[in-house]
Amino acid sequence: MINWFKRNIGEEYVSEEDASKMIYSSDASQIEGKTVLVVRPGDAKEVHQIILFVKRNHANIVIRGGGTGLVGGAVPENSVVLDLSRMNKILVHGIDFVIVEPGVILGDLNDILGDKMFPVIPASYKSCTIGGMIATNAVGTRAVKYGKTGNWVREVEIIDGDGRSRKANLDDVIGKEGVTGVIVSAKLRIINKPKKRKVEMFKLDYLQEIMFKLREFEDVSAVEFINKKAAIISGLEEKYYLIVEKEDEEEGGSEYWKIREDLYPKLASSGYPIIEDPKIDLANMEKFLKWLDENDIPSFGHISMGIIHPCFENENKLEELYDMVSDLGGAVSGEHGIGIKKKRFASKEFKENIKKLKIKYDRDSVFNRGKLI
Repeated sequence: MINWFKRNIGEEYVSEEDASKMIYSSDASQIEGKTVLVVRPGDAKEVHQIILFVKRNHANIVIRGGGTGLVGGAVPENSVVLDLSRMNKILVHGIDFVIVEPGVILGDLNDILGDKMFPVIPASYKSCTIGGMIATNAVGTRAVKYGKTGNWVREVEIIDGDGRSRKANLDDVIGKEGVTGVIVSAKLRIINKPKKRKVEMFKLDYLQEIMFKLREFEDVSAVEFINKKAAIISGLEEKYYLIVEKEDEEEGGSEYWKIREDLYPKLASSGYPIIEDPKIDLANMEKFLKWLDENDIPSFGHISMGIIHPCFENENKLEELYDMVSDLGGAVSGEHGIGIKKKRFASKEFKENIKKLKIKYDRDSVFNRGKLI
């Protein structure tokens, strides 16, 4: 198999060395898989060739962007790893849109765009790729204003499991974690960057105050929550916190964003490395936050979007967490995706939909085996 890849893709872009296989055997989730070999295609034509060759040889592909995923979406299961990092070109730059390849890193894109921007900006913006963001329908800290990645995607071109290039239905690709095909280009809407940002931080004593305070905020770009346990670990006073940002107002408060950006690294280094992302309706949010407090679980998140990040020392309480999420009518993932880690918690309806999409796009299960279902 390796000889075919070397001849057709280029020797320098293929590896089956143990060091490479070890590096690509996991992503940010730390779930371990098994890599057959790593290949880095340079364009859609090479992706097409690779898919057909892998299919003929009854092998499978795991698609990898920046490797920043937290649920094992890029973890190989005795797979050929398709690293899309070479496909990192901006193909077209219009007034209010860009067409990009999947390996473009978000931070690089926004630097190049100058006074324009793609406004969905996750914490991993310096290394996450546009393809990965589309695949997980990623969310950023400013989701209350800009929503999810899918809100800003106009078109997606994929190559499916039969090697066909197609402009896919957006709902069949966005948030489907690569199980329907390899994204080879995407047309994205872009907007003007705000000239100023004003950030404020509110300290509150009671959860009920938090829920009332949320009703006061209008025309904001971000509302971030920190619970008391997370506050203590990060060196703050034992209070609940809301960090609120408005755009195009008086500049100030950037130090509050620094607190938020440093929060998860501090929690992880203090013994809480496992981060989850349930989504809870605001009507049930107070009950959920109270449960986290009662169980001494540090948490933070995009509260206005209903996305909270409880952090854990180990996985012992995850079953209990998602039982609680289910009881409250919530979703197991608000932004990280399902991957390997959460597929046992995914709803029956979600799994049935994925099975239908696999029949439509990837009958032989060439892509991302073991994910979602």
